Amino acid sequence: MSEDYRVPSLSNDDLEGIAQVWREALVGPSPRFDVFHVLDKASREFRQTQGLELIPKPDDEMGGKQAYAISVGGSPRIFAAQSVIDQAKEANARAVTTLIHELFHIILHPGAAPKARMATTNKTPEYIAPHESSEHQARVATAQFQMPRKEVLKLSSAMQIQRRFGVSWEAALYRYREVLEKSAPREIPDLPRAYLAERTLPKPVRLIAPTTFTPARSKTREQIIWEAAPTAPDHDPSEYRLSRRGFLVHRCEYLKMTSLGWFIVGEQICAFLETEAASTVLS
Repeated sequence: MSEDYRVPSLSNDDLEGIAQVWREALVGPSPRFDVFHVLDKASREFRQTQGLELIPKPDDEMGGKQAYAISVGGSPRIFAAQSVIDQAKEANARAVTTLIHELFHIILHPGAAPKARMATTNKTPEYIAPHESSEHQARVATAQFQMPRKEVLKLSSAMQIQRRFGVSWEAALYRYREVLEKSAPREIPDLPRAYLAERTLPKPVRLIAPTTFTPARSKTREQIIWEAAPTAPDHDPSEYRLSRRGFLVHRCEYLKMTSLGWFIVGEQICAFLETEAASTVLS
């Protein structure tokens, strides 16, 4: 039986933006955190996770699950194997990741079917695309929450990631491959390089003086969405725009938890003031 479910589509960029807002609200700038403090703060300060309870259960009653998240009477609950909770109290990296993973099921999938984290590996049916997979979405958000992309880009190895954020080696290696290896320029292997060299035409002799023309750079997704957003009356459109709900945002406040901060959800600008975290952070 699959432990995954189809949920509304979210891109990896959307998921990382959401996770970053929650990290800044629940953790702040510190690279490491106390997972029980995070869950307690989420329970007390945010409407979406209000009343959250972490409930231990004997390992033999979990049926192979490490933890699962459900809503009981409208209140979110994380049921976790006693061994997982005990390990998390000792800052065990895998146990901490398990609890954050379930927290993001509650954040991303309120009211959806129960989401369980198995002791082995959750299976995703072939008919569920990654961007519609509850497990994929929770994994991406958890990775960003524990190992923020901007901070990972300052490092140079999986070992550095593991040491800085206190995650498991497997999580650090996966994040290294996803963030650092995929962003690095790749060398062309010798055989394809030789093949291309043999078929590349020699450069023509330049008969005229070179010009100063510079080809236009392709626009980023962020630029495209910014330019498509409504302009704000009496404000410079290159610096200010309106969010999907009409809040004023500033171009340089991207991914910031400020009164003019914003991030991207789907293909639209979402102002930080539209989030539940804003009332706490800006109060």
